[in-house]
Amino acid sequence: MKAMQLKTLTAACALALAGVSGQALALGPGVTPDVQLFISGSSAQQKSLGALFGSFCKSGTLDTYFDNGGGKQFRAYFCTFDGANPRVPASLAGKNVLIHNRAKGGSAFGVLPVARAQAIDSMQVSAANCTSTGAATWSCDISAGKLVPRVPDGGVSDVEPAMFVGPNVPPGGTPVTGTDLANLTVGSELAVVFGVVVSNNTPVSNLSRSQVASIFNGTYKDWHQVDPAIAAGTPIQVCRRVPGSGTQAGAQVFFLNNPCSTTGSLRFVSSADTDPASGYTVSELPSTGDLLTCVNNAAAAGKMAIGISGIEKQPGPTDAYKYVSIDGIAPTVQDAATGKYDYWFEQAIQWRSTTVGGIPAPSGAQLDLLNLIKSASGDPAVITSAGIDGVAALPTNGFAPTIPFTATNPVMQGSRFSNSCQAPRLFF
Repeated sequence: MKAMQLKTLTAACALALAGVSGQALALGPGVTPDVQLFISGSSAQQKSLGALFGSFCKSGTLDTYFDNGGGKQFRAYFCTFDGANPRVPASLAGKNVLIHNRAKGGSAFGVLPVARAQAIDSMQVSAANCTSTGAATWSCDISAGKLVPRVPDGGVSDVEPAMFVGPNVPPGGTPVTGTDLANLTVGSELAVVFGVVVSNNTPVSNLSRSQVASIFNGTYKDWHQVDPAIAAGTPIQVCRRVPGSGTQAGAQVFFLNNPCSTTGSLRFVSSADTDPASGYTVSELPSTGDLLTCVNNAAAAGKMAIGISGIEKQPGPTDAYKYVSIDGIAPTVQDAATGKYDYWFEQAIQWRSTTVGGIPAPSGAQLDLLNLIKSASGDPAVITSAGIDGVAALPTNGFAPTIPFTATNPVMQGSRFSNSCQAPRLFF
């Protein structure tokens, strides 16, 4: 009788524990992972990384962790890898795998600290620091004293590592060097499509490339200069990313040719250009999520804002921003893939290839996981099945486009050949 009561109590406890995260044997913060990986960098691809990681998981085992600011700067994904998935290598099959992802500061943090083996802030995933917010979702505290230093194992960037020089260096940082680049294994992943967003109360649906450039270099500071139908004295609110952001780096290249040209390139406006007297404001934000919040807040205050984002971040029912066309072409994967829309760049993934400062390069299951992310992220079949938005595979990675374009095989018809300063070349 006592044995039966003990079994009943044990079963009840198991069910109660399962209820905490909404699923049986879910990987809550008290579970010890078999494999951990810390990836830092691009915030434009937060959503995509989560969808990709989820495609490797056994059904019902994925728990997702967001920072207590809504996951704009830090996230983590924890699940049991599915050994029946043909993509999952033997070293990861059936293992409890935890990926820490930092988007704060953007793409430069997926390059510089990776190459230099420097510890940076990461979110602490633990039972003491994270609380359940629903079925298999958690909120983790990132207030003062709660973040923990960790050396990133790998990084993702919206542009190639060599771009993090000049205006693309984070405050207090130093430009990427030849030694840094030599420390890295760099792989091309996929094409990321970007767009220009404005607050919904801004009565424009199309901007020319030169108009956007004039806004971002500070020549235009009032919406009346952009569209005479808008009343004079309507200051532009610029929501941009911080230096070091890959989204920011791509915008500077595409609209201002900076830092591709040593002469004639224009400077992007910064927070120092804010003019309280006129109401002209420039805000520099640490993540794409924060940038879109900036645009939303401007709209709520009755102001007209403009910003930049990867198009995977589509507005939800409570958002107050919209994407505009550039020179009459809408920011879509199809228009980018077929050569009509050029505002896209090739995302890179990188990791150390040698020991740096006593920190070894990733090896074993960690290296297998990085290679898995690299190969799967750029596969059009995975992009489609995982529901990854705003991206397309590259023909230079061995994939052939369907002509005419089809969303079931999202492949670009050309490439920048991992050189953001080079115009796209079509060869289909």
